[in-house]
Amino acid sequence: MYGPTQPVQYTIAPASIRVIAWLIDMVILFLAVVVICMAADGVGSVLLGSPYLVPSFLPVILVVSAAYSIPLWKLRGATLGQELFRIYVYGAAGPVRLDWRHAAIRWLGPFGWMVFAVASLQSGLWVNVMLLAMLLVGVSVGGDHQRRFVHDHLSGSVVVQRVSVGAGGW
Repeated sequence: MYGPTQPVQYTIAPASIRVIAWLIDMVILFLAVVVICMAADGVGSVLLGSPYLVPSFLPVILVVSAAYSIPLWKLRGATLGQELFRIYVYGAAGPVRLDWRHAAIRWLGPFGWMVFAVASLQSGLWVNVMLLAMLLVGVSVGGDHQRRFVHDHLSGSVVVQRVSVGAGGW
């Protein structure tokens, strides 16, 4: 039998830690997408070309990022990058994991613009859409006391960090 469990407390996760966790997740996703593209198109087109400009690359990013993020938020409460820093995505009302619908809505915030980008590749409009989406996400965190980005507001989620007992938290 194990000793008594310590109560778990949470505090709102700092934006800087969230960004670092997001960058780690982006590296994981990038590696997965490169492996998939290498298997599908051959090593030469991925290593010698510019895979992020290839039209078939964006749909792969969409599928891989959805398959990575949505189940992890639903089943574990965090992606691998988030877990490294003990940060978790919960419903705004309390420490409860998101359901499938809210996890999917949360994914649409940072990645949903890419659906439009894939549809508008021929016009070159996707770069402007990407920049606008990044600007909206960056600005949205500024005035919120819970440091919630656009996708957090859309899904009713908050990102919290597990803290030691007595540190004061949620």
